[in-house]
Amino acid sequence: PRAHEAPPAVRLLAWACYVMNAKKWDLSGLSSVWSKRHLFVDQVSFPFELSEEALGSPSNSGPTFSWAGDPTSLRDLVDAVRRGHSVDWADVHRKVWSVEHIKDSELFAQLLSLSRTPSVILQQVLASNLCSLLRLSNTAAPTAVQLARIILQHAPVDSTSSSQ
Repeated sequence: PRAHEAPPAVRLLAWACYVMNAKKWDLSGLSSVWSKRHLFVDQVSFPFELSEEALGSPSNSGPTFSWAGDPTSLRDLVDAVRRGHSVDWADVHRKVWSVEHIKDSELFAQLLSLSRTPSVILQQVLASNLCSLLRLSNTAAPTAVQLARIILQHAPVDSTSSSQ
């Protein structure tokens, strides 16, 4: 079997069951404990719990690690994604991309290529900015093609427009 390809939460649960079984601990309560957890984030291939439903009332916050670097630096964003940090892309949009266009198509293509969820990033970039990145005269042809492929594959679909 290809257990290493299972989602991180499944691998963690399998490991916990293995250890508990090896120690002859009771496994009957394990599934009920896990079923109460309802929101995880995949942080560097390991699940961090964002919130847990305890005693019938869900909490709105929980421990996790996130990147708190400079959102104006595309190079820093690429480095953060490469290292597996969680970046608040809506915050990057609010603080930077909504007022200043991305100008480095090569770094942006690298950012999208490194991300596990390029569609989340693309949702935060203005459509006009994406078009200008593809049209930049200094963009190398391979970078433009790579960027176009990523955009076409992961761009969010505009549900407000109708096909004719």
